[in-house]
Amino acid sequence: MRPEPPPVSVVMPVRDAADYLPQALAQLAAIEGPHEIVLVDDGSTDGGAELLTEFCRDRPDRRLVSLAAPVGAATARDRGIAQAAGRYIWCCDVDDEWEPGLVARLLQTATETDSDIVCCRAERVEADGRTWLMEGPDVAEIAGRSAFAGLVLAGTLRGYLWNKLFRASTLRPTNRRRLTSQDDFLVLLDALDRADRVAFVPDVLYRYVERPGSVSTGDALRLENTAFCCDEALARLGPRLPQRRRDATLGYFRLWFHAVPCATTPVHQGWDARVAAEVRRRARRHIRWRAIGTALRHRRVGLAGHALLIKTTGPLFPPLYRTARRLLQ
Repeated sequence: MRPEPPPVSVVMPVRDAADYLPQALAQLAAIEGPHEIVLVDDGSTDGGAELLTEFCRDRPDRRLVSLAAPVGAATARDRGIAQAAGRYIWCCDVDDEWEPGLVARLLQTATETDSDIVCCRAERVEADGRTWLMEGPDVAEIAGRSAFAGLVLAGTLRGYLWNKLFRASTLRPTNRRRLTSQDDFLVLLDALDRADRVAFVPDVLYRYVERPGSVSTGDALRLENTAFCCDEALARLGPRLPQRRRDATLGYFRLWFHAVPCATTPVHQGWDARVAAEVRRRARRHIRWRAIGTALRHRRVGLAGHALLIKTTGPLFPPLYRTARRLLQ
């Protein structure tokens, strides 16, 4: 008789993260509830592989997938998911923090509501020390397929994997190209195509820590990937919206997902002024007054203020943006 599959597979890709592994492995060992752990060593060369091997030694509920050469975080995660036996899958990052009860809490909600995806709230810690709560309502909610497009385009349901539990069948392999950043967003879009119900848990169970110089903090390629993901979302989700609010919703999505991040990232990263100005000029074309008004109706005053500065200022944008950021966020 084949053994019963574990309720949840925890998948964590790792590459050259020996400094973070002791804390990450301690957190993995403390996860509550029945589960298995699948670790993917993406060709590490810093000695972390030895820590991973020791963590999995003589533990049938812990498995290590060792890759001879680096394939990138997204593909490494896919390799782990392919090896996962759980009915649900949770993916986490080696340098973040989470509550020991996260998996058990999300699994309980998934079971009680028969949801394909369960999303909790998270605290984001930015590289400059700012913290804020992200994603999802502050009350428990359940959404059906008809609501998915609106939730994603409004930013209520975002493309992070580490605060979501997925039914394994929603994460089937695809042949699309993998991105070096922003790929999580495409994973979410793919999963929503196979899901019927998403549940929101208001508990803050994950702490995402933005590291200086990490891929998620942004560079030129990240902006290119952001534009690609934006176009993909508009193409997939736009037709699902009622015609009467389609233009307003799509304009607002492009504002917060693409235009404002593209104009502000060069300021954060200290790009050459001429390059930053050209990026800002291109981003400005996508900012509509109607979208700024929608941001205000959503009570996103900071977003509206930043968009207004991008649209109306020239070379003074960087110092004005830094001042506005301090005042509006």
